[in-house]
Amino acid sequence: MAFCPNIGTVSVQSYLRRFLRGLSPRFFFLFSIPVSRGLSPILLLIFFLSPLYAQIRQACIRNVCIQIEIVDSPQDRSRGLMFREKLGEKEGMLFIFKDRGRHNIWMKNMKFPLDIIWINQDKIIVDIRKNVPPCSQYECPSYTPQVNAKYVLEVNAGFTDKHKIGVGEAVKF
Repeated sequence: MAFCPNIGTVSVQSYLRRFLRGLSPRFFFLFSIPVSRGLSPILLLIFFLSPLYAQIRQACIRNVCIQIEIVDSPQDRSRGLMFREKLGEKEGMLFIFKDRGRHNIWMKNMKFPLDIIWINQDKIIVDIRKNVPPCSQYECPSYTPQVNAKYVLEVNAGFTDKHKIGVGEAVKF
């Protein structure tokens, strides 16, 4: 087990899994810089680990807390949970949008169903779609909230029913 400042104690395996998900462009950039330019391997390691620290947080609805992976860039939001085999029971993905709006979510190339929770700028749940099925077709339906939202939280299907989570509840993250 390891201690992470934002989420407490987590397994090393879970920490490494999240770390590897966050590699993307920084990974390739790091290893294209010659160490001979005077860059310390320690500085490279700090730079390399920085996206992980920023991407994992905790979200709580009443007394139910989950580890969330934060996605706030357009390419990360469009990829979302695509091609992932599973999501842990108390894990989720939080999409952060620059502006509030009726942000569409789709289930393209998903492998498991989700509950989709739209959250407004005041961190209040404004809409929920339960048990949204995965889509492996070329064209997939989009799911749109009834009102504007700034955040979208994706969790395993059944999560909102199991924990009796509904519209109007506050979310802390």
